[in-house]
Amino acid sequence: MKIVIDKSIPFVEGVFEPYASVLYKDGPMIFNEDLRDADALLIRTRTKCDKDLLEGTGVKIISTATSGTENIDVDYCQSHGIFFKNASGCNAGGVANYVFSALFGMAARKSISLEGATLGIIGLGSVGQRVESMGRSLGFKILRYDPLLSQIEWYTQFSTLDNLLEKSDIVTLHIPLNDSTRAIAGRDFFAKMKNGAFFINTSQGGAHRREEQARGHSNRCLEPRTHHQHYADEYRRHCHPAHSRLLPARQAHRLGNGSKKHSQILVHQGVV
Repeated sequence: MKIVIDKSIPFVEGVFEPYASVLYKDGPMIFNEDLRDADALLIRTRTKCDKDLLEGTGVKIISTATSGTENIDVDYCQSHGIFFKNASGCNAGGVANYVFSALFGMAARKSISLEGATLGIIGLGSVGQRVESMGRSLGFKILRYDPLLSQIEWYTQFSTLDNLLEKSDIVTLHIPLNDSTRAIAGRDFFAKMKNGAFFINTSQGGAHRREEQARGHSNRCLEPRTHHQHYADEYRRHCHPAHSRLLPARQAHRLGNGSKKHSQILVHQGVV
């Protein structure tokens, strides 16, 4: 058996050697020829698994050490008998802690009270549910939006998106990136948010059109005391800050040898 592994996965070296021949490569540098005689592929989000990579290979199973699956052509895998598994929920605790750390940190810096605030959660997967649980424990009022989950659970437990945006003091995004969610947070989205509300995106940056946040809300941000607070944690390649006024980045680091991520605060106050 041969396994090809993204070498940036923490603590993986030495785990599979007793059972298989292992090839370690940088995720973006895994190519079709590396997989010709491989049985399994262990990756992160940096390896795009599609026809170009997989055609003519021996790969029978793909596993990603992340919760995201937007880099996997699931239809191709299913039609070619390739089993796929992601690590759903592996980062739920960390992301939830990050959300509330970012929220309370910014509120403290801006002297904004969060007592009695309404937290609107878009996406109730593993991460969204963890954020909901922590939010309730911290005393937030909760609004939930998840069109898929609302078809399974009792629909009265969920809000419409428009109602959530209108009534929430904090809007936090926890959705996968696909055709239905790409750029969901655009001009109309921000125009419906409350003045002064927080927007937190810890999903993929493609779900959020940052330039539309500035343009779509310019009319409501003319008054000096009217502004949105935005905390972003996205892959750098998805960020488009040209229309935003940036305060200095609070963090910039690498996860293993992976893509750079950053955390920065954007404050929209009038025309920027």
